[in-house]
Amino acid sequence: MNKTLVSNSLLLSAGRFISRYIGLINTIIVARLLAPEDYGVIVIAMLVQDFALKMQNIGFAQNIVSSKETSSSFLSAVYLTRLFVCFVISLLVFLVAEPFALWMNSPEAESVLKVICWIITINALSNINLVIQAKKNNFMPEIKTTLLSKFISVAVTMFLAFTIENYWALAIGMLSSSIATCVLSYYFASPTLKLSTTLREIKHVLSFSRWFLFQQLVEYFNRKIPHFSLGQYFSVKLLGFYSMASSIGYMYAQEVSAAFDKANLSHLSKQLREYADNEYMYRKTLFENVSYIIHFKDILICPVYAGLIFFSEPIILLLLGDAWLEMKYLFTLMCISAVFVAYQLSFRVIFNAIRFPKFHFYTSTISLCIYLPSAYVSIAFDNYLYMAYGVIGSNFLLVTFSALMMYKHCHVNVINCLIKSVGFLMFFCLLAFLVLWLPIPDMVGVFVYGALALLMLLLKKLTFGDQVIDDLMLAVLPKLKSLLRIKNKPSNT
Repeated sequence: MNKTLVSNSLLLSAGRFISRYIGLINTIIVARLLAPEDYGVIVIAMLVQDFALKMQNIGFAQNIVSSKETSSSFLSAVYLTRLFVCFVISLLVFLVAEPFALWMNSPEAESVLKVICWIITINALSNINLVIQAKKNNFMPEIKTTLLSKFISVAVTMFLAFTIENYWALAIGMLSSSIATCVLSYYFASPTLKLSTTLREIKHVLSFSRWFLFQQLVEYFNRKIPHFSLGQYFSVKLLGFYSMASSIGYMYAQEVSAAFDKANLSHLSKQLREYADNEYMYRKTLFENVSYIIHFKDILICPVYAGLIFFSEPIILLLLGDAWLEMKYLFTLMCISAVFVAYQLSFRVIFNAIRFPKFHFYTSTISLCIYLPSAYVSIAFDNYLYMAYGVIGSNFLLVTFSALMMYKHCHVNVINCLIKSVGFLMFFCLLAFLVLWLPIPDMVGVFVYGALALLMLLLKKLTFGDQVIDDLMLAVLPKLKSLLRIKNKPSNT
């Protein structure tokens, strides 16, 4: 079963990285065609739209994947509740567009908001069968829908950027992405749902989703507190450093987690449903899954982030150039934080699988209780780094809290697994530190460390054996062999 989990994770990872790469190319090209003011209009509009988009993500998909229930009445309740909630959110954004634009002194943002607000409703109209297919470990319809809609969005945005050369290119590009996703979802996954449900089913859906709603409300403020504090009390330059450092520092951890944890939600939920009436097998399955996930993150996260932490300067030079070197220490702190984020994201999915949505509200509230004092201390002592220390402390505390909740709620002890993860990270940090002191250029040191890290993982497999490395190799090697056969296949001509 782990082989299937790893294969699905790699498939989702490939889809996400391709989509992100396409978006990056689009950003680079469009940024040369539009003025900064055009992006400013969209950024102002997205202050409200981001909040609205968070409010639509209140656990509907997680409810379907983790639930035993698959009846048409239950699925109809999820679909209709999602559509109603998203329509109300779109309508509210439409109504606040004018006063918000006036408050921000950006009349252009009003018209943009009144258009892009309907993206939320269009998203709710997409085929719910995509989620059902994911529950069955069939992720291809979702990947095809995501990639093709991304291509359509990029094509529309670029065409309009060349022709009208203003912010509407970005706004209409976003809208086209949602419309394409909605239409393609019905093309790649045939609709099978007959809309018929009861008020009781709708109440059941809302009882699960309410904790996600509370969590999203708190999480929105968690994400905005550092940005508001830095922008309001420090400088735009420091805000830019923080935004860039966290964006690049978290990127790899979030992408790996998003793919693997999404696959694991379907995988673990199916296993737990099978052992719902057998407490011993339920706990055993849960412990084995959590242990496997933690070690999977050890293999894919720890070596990479040990390198990022100790070789931050050459990596910033390579990716961003000299102008960003001032954020070197901040980037190091964000990379440390990203390690904890990677493990925390896995625990979130596990608590979705065991259908304990309160967990998300608890963790977001803990973060808020740390972010607010760290923001106050940063402002009081005029040192923005205290904010970064608060972020690290918050994410570390959340991993610890998650492990304790696993023991309290499920009687599953994963503390020892996390202690091994700390040792694993420390080993690669020591390796990176030793390479850093070699009399070689820093950029060469990055590649030397990478080669040594891979060698250490290989030695670990050969000496002690490692199930995660075996599963990764079994998932990757056949695909590489297939590609090589295609490349070396002799031409008929």
